[in-house]
Amino acid sequence: MSTSRPITNEEHRLIMQTMSETHVGIRPNPEIIHILTIECSTGLRLSDILAMKLSDIYLSDQGYRLKIVERKTK
Repeated sequence: MSTSRPITNEEHRLIMQTMSETHVGIRPNPEIIHILTIECSTGLRLSDILAMKLSDIYLSDQGYRLKIVERKTK
């Protein structure tokens, strides 16, 4: 059985740094960097992030919030 663990702050920093740099034949993709940031910050699955709409972000008296309905795998 496989287990998962949260990435460390250092691992997160290295991933973001690597994604921001140009490599041979590969250029940085800001959209992927944004998706990874949301994924790391919220723990949402990629499918839930890609399904988000601008209307899912709203301002409450406590700051900006995300209205999210997670889709579970069967």
